[in-house]
This record gives sequence, structure tokens and C-alpha cells, in this order.
Amino acid sequence: PALQTWWNRQGAANGTFNKVLDSLRGFGEYVGDEVVITAAFAPGPNGQMTMQAPVLMAEVKRAGLKEYVQGEFQRFAGSSGSNHVKFLDDPSAAVSDASNDLLVSVSGDMLAITPDAGAMRRMASGMKAESVHAGSPFLSRLQQSYQQGVGFLFAADLGTMSATLAAGSGRDAQARIAPLGNVNYLVVEQRDMGTTTDTHALMTFSGQRQGIFGWLGKPSPMAALDYVTANASAVSGFAVQNPGQVIDDMLNWTSANDPN
Repeated sequence: PALQTWWNRQGAANGTFNKVLDSLRGFGEYVGDEVVITAAFAPGPNGQMTMQAPVLMAEVKRAGLKEYVQGEFQRFAGSSGSNHVKFLDDPSAAVSDASNDLLVSVSGDMLAITPDAGAMRRMASGMKAESVHAGSPFLSRLQQSYQQGVGFLFAADLGTMSATLAAGSGRDAQARIAPLGNVNYLVVEQRDMGTTTDTHALMTFSGQRQGIFGWLGKPSPMAALDYVTANASAVSGFAVQNPGQVIDDMLNWTSANDPN
């Protein structure tokens, strides 16, 4: 009763929240069960490699999505008539200007949404060059997760990202990414296992671990954990192979970032 009373007092805020919920329900009727958010590194205005704006993608399963999205954005814009959204028939020809904040493309059976025209163009060219990515080891690793079934999947090609940053940004960038060593992929998966949820993260390397990950020793008893209170909310612990190597690496990386 108390919660219902508070909810009824919210007035206009209630109405806005309910409109958002209604829109999300309606949106779900037009797209598939899977939603993908992807982002990539690309040269920025200054020529340095930077993380670009993300692109949200989903499969279109029902006709009329474009008209529905247009109507919903216009509904939220209200009497102002300015919804800061631009719809594209050809995502490869996306161009940003001051009149739009969000780009939306419904091309074939694919929906793509992003605030950045460059990200939209890269997404479009990548889909056309599907065969180019067919032999990608990173894609093969993601396919393994799909074949096993997964409810949530986060993956990052850290090896390629590190190499791209180092190649595009000179010595300073190489010094900054040195602690990552020879890391390859990071994959986080979550699966529903009946009454429980299984979540785990996997990090792979190209050869013997280097950088901060090379510090880690083999699994072993940690007597220090005996002193952790049973009321602790979170605990982190790890074993290192050679404490001296930790100090040496940190000093080397510090001097590389600041020669003075």
C-alpha cells in the first residue's frame, strides 16, 4: 500500500516512465531475442586511435519497425517537433550534422542505432564484407560460445586493440599498453543452468603469459584468507610467482611513461 501511494503521487513522472515501458514492449515485438552492442577503435580527428561510439544492432523479425520507431521518437518529442533522430535508408552513406544526435538504419532484416556516422559506415561495410571475417580467430571463439548456448556474452579482442593502439599512437601508447603483455581475448559468458546461473570469464594469451598477467602464480593455498572476516562483502586475492619481478616491471613501465 505504501509503495502504491508513493507511485500515485509521482504524477507526470509516472506517465513518462509508463510511456517508456510501453515503447520498450512495442519495440520488442519487432526485433529478435538477441541484441548486440559493438564498438571498435578507429583514427580520431587528431589521427590517434580512439574508441568509437557503440552501435546497437538487432535482427528485424516483423515489418513496420521503421514506422514504429519514427512514431515513438516523435511521440516523445511532443510539440517541439525536434526528436534529434535521423533515419537512413543506406547506412554506408551516413553523414553527421548538427540536426541529428542519433542515426537509425533499418536495412533488410537488420536494425542499427548509433550516434556516430563513422561507426554506422564501418558497420555497413563490415556486413558487406562478411566473407572477410569468416576466418577470424576471434569470430571462431565467439561461435564456440553460441554453439554452447549463452544468455549474456561480452567479448573483447584485446590483442588486436593493443596492437592497433601501439601502431597508431607511437611510443607513448606502446608504453601504456605494455602491462597487458601478450593478452589475446577476454570472454565473459553467462548461462542459466536450471535454478542457478553460471557466470565465468576467460582470458587467453598468445604464448606464455607476460605483463601483469605473467605475475600470477599457480593455484595454491592462501593462508592470508584465514584472516578475512566472514562478513566481508568482497575479497580479492592472488598468488604471484616472483614478487621481485612485480617491482621491476612497475619501475620499467613507470620510466617508460615518464622518462624524466
